[in-house]
Amino acid sequence: MGFGDDFLTPGERFPATGEAGGDGHVVLELPGGPYAFTGLRRDQAASLRRYFGSWVRPGPPPAIAVELRMLRARPAAFLEPRPGWREYRLDLEHRPAGVLVAGFYFLGRIGWEPLTATLWTSQSREQPWLETCDNFLRVVAAYRLLESGRVLLHSAALVCGGEVVLFPGRSGAGKSTLCRRAGAAGWQVVSDELNVLAGDTVEQVPFTGDLERSEVPRLGPARPLAALCRLRKAPRDRLDALPASQAFGTLLAAAPYVNRDPYRQERLGDLLAAAVARHPAYTLSFTRASRLEVLAACRGRYAA
Repeated sequence: MGFGDDFLTPGERFPATGEAGGDGHVVLELPGGPYAFTGLRRDQAASLRRYFGSWVRPGPPPAIAVELRMLRARPAAFLEPRPGWREYRLDLEHRPAGVLVAGFYFLGRIGWEPLTATLWTSQSREQPWLETCDNFLRVVAAYRLLESGRVLLHSAALVCGGEVVLFPGRSGAGKSTLCRRAGAAGWQVVSDELNVLAGDTVEQVPFTGDLERSEVPRLGPARPLAALCRLRKAPRDRLDALPASQAFGTLLAAAPYVNRDPYRQERLGDLLAAAVARHPAYTLSFTRASRLEVLAACRGRYAA
């Protein structure tokens, strides 16, 4: 299959240019940013501000690290989702000078030196349009963070005693289940979906999975990383040491978008290897009835 075959009308190509919806903008204060969506209508800007809430930077735009230009695309350029479609996975085409992105009713292009991003979409209804912006921002952030020496990871992250235990894992690994139980037990949830590994610290981004963003308060500054912990559903609770090679593989599989980019693998590998070398790694096996006492052992604690 070729690039975009699930999303684009046969023979469709990237537009040479496009028309912005308006002259509005919204600036987001995320790690690696600020990021600015530009080319917005007034109602779109208002929707983005509500959607990202406290992550929106008020006032006039500062020096922008990354601009995401919004342009309108023809509805006829996109296919309707196939009946029975279950898993939504963006299509990426990696090139030396950048990456192309395709999804439901949108096309994106990210280029390097400096990093630039353009999004063409035919979405007009508010919620699908917001989800399109969110999906594209995740890809842009993954590349921007890697460029700045950090890694966006599919992971749950929990704070205990001021330090973070990071739980990398793909969908279905139990991240959201773990976060709900841990939150009820007094742990602070950073995210159940995406977190930023920044050397010896973890930074928060406004991307969640099954949890609503309102369930995950903004934490502020980066927190020190205590341990890496692979999740496994099992008949009984236990915590086992995880060999460095397996910890590295777990992190690599959990680094979305950039881990499939042959032009970025060396950079990504160096950052992940350094993290594995500096932090303990475990496998956490947990049950449906787990009270998560075993989880406290990640930090050398035991909670009755």
